[in-house]
Amino acid sequence: MPKLLLMLLLIIGCDMQIPTEQQEPQDALEQKCLSLIKLDNYFCFIDDSSNTILYPITNNTEINGVIEYSNDYYDNILIDDSSVSSGSIYDFGVISTNDTINIKTVVEGEINNYELIFTTLPIVMIYSNENIVDEPKISSKILINDIISNNSYNFYSGIEIRGGTAQYWPKKAYDIELWENESGSVTKKEALFGLRNDDDWILDAMYLDLAKSRNIIGMRIWESIASASYMSEENDARLGQDGIPIELFINNEYLGIYSFNEQVDKKQLQLDDSGGILYKNEKYTPESLMEGIEEEPTASPLWAGFELKYPVSFDESIWTPLKELIELVAYSEDEIFSDSIEELIDIDNAIDYFIFINIIQGYDHMGKNMFIMRYNQNYRLAFAPWDLDLSFGVDSPWGDWVTIDHIMHNRLFDRLYDLDVNGYRDKVKIVWDGINSQSNLYTEIFNRFDERINSIVESKAHLRENEKWGFTSNINNELDYINSWLNDRIIVLENYINNN
Repeated sequence: MPKLLLMLLLIIGCDMQIPTEQQEPQDALEQKCLSLIKLDNYFCFIDDSSNTILYPITNNTEINGVIEYSNDYYDNILIDDSSVSSGSIYDFGVISTNDTINIKTVVEGEINNYELIFTTLPIVMIYSNENIVDEPKISSKILINDIISNNSYNFYSGIEIRGGTAQYWPKKAYDIELWENESGSVTKKEALFGLRNDDDWILDAMYLDLAKSRNIIGMRIWESIASASYMSEENDARLGQDGIPIELFINNEYLGIYSFNEQVDKKQLQLDDSGGILYKNEKYTPESLMEGIEEEPTASPLWAGFELKYPVSFDESIWTPLKELIELVAYSEDEIFSDSIEELIDIDNAIDYFIFINIIQGYDHMGKNMFIMRYNQNYRLAFAPWDLDLSFGVDSPWGDWVTIDHIMHNRLFDRLYDLDVNGYRDKVKIVWDGINSQSNLYTEIFNRFDERINSIVESKAHLRENEKWGFTSNINNELDYINSWLNDRIIVLENYINNN
């Protein structure tokens, strides 16, 4: 084991004895825990490349904590040149994110120097023995400093790379599943960071989002304005997700700011066990844009740019509700479309979706990154967004084809508008006026960005993110940009709806 792995890390649930030839060997993931060190309730996570150790705090707090480490691994540990034995209490005094503390570890006579630095964000470390790939999930250990619930965790987990286009960015996003054991034969649910009680989580890299905020702020706004008709039967149903900014390490490498997010899935949406369906469109096709049918569905979870997320058992008829919608939108005569469309879709939910996507100008969400769902056979199809990083004026990696006055649409919304189906335009205006009359929409959205970005600024995580990924961005300037863009965009949308 490299000596740099023997530095200030954390001890939770690990056997502190070093295996010998006579002892039963431990699994490799448990061995990665043997060198971990703990300060009071939390882990201290090391970045090998920068010789820094990151620890979570509430800013300007006094730390007078118990230091725990393995005497089998460490000859000695010194804090500001004072020797500290395992189990002893060390008084750091009042600490803020501006402070640094000198740490020395002595391993087999070799002295290693580190800077202990502090963050006000939760921290996650993942250990794996294999390369992390896009399917299948590989076995790993996940160690979590949850300063929101004042707890720390050490779980087995499965991890894989997630995303479509996002897989090509240098900073990868990950899908995490909590496990009871190393094999993953049994999953484990936990309510982390005050989020839902679940075993399935997302680590969103937010690589293109220099504000590190757009997806979750967008999702919170979506949930505040959107509904679906079936939700009167399912009080706990949610059409979006929540998430918490964290700092991530994998195998003692600092990877920057991530968002630890809930999934949008059958559980979150509370779809019926009998007759519930969840489709997700993942790439642009004539079918996903509702412009035509170029291939017939089969008994496969994939069809024409869509992925079936639920149910797990099915035949080709599972695609029938979606195929019927696409055929109606793409091919029907105007009168038939007007008479039939509200038999297939939840029109109020569709209006919510149209307005929301245009508030945030989500230019990747009219033929991609959209969920289409059905509660059961007695309900119509409804919509929910997904992956909102490319929104709120973010620079497109594919060119400047979207200007601030561009209205997002596809063939479905074009036909609803052009034919003014059952007073569609007036319905859009009524919903829009209702959103604006409840509160100042601009102020509500901006305050949400301000709160999240200020929490990142307080932690100084944005500076570590810039250093890790070679960014030169100023997150405060990004907040100013969103402020200006949002004000202009709401004026554009207000004028568009009122004039039409």
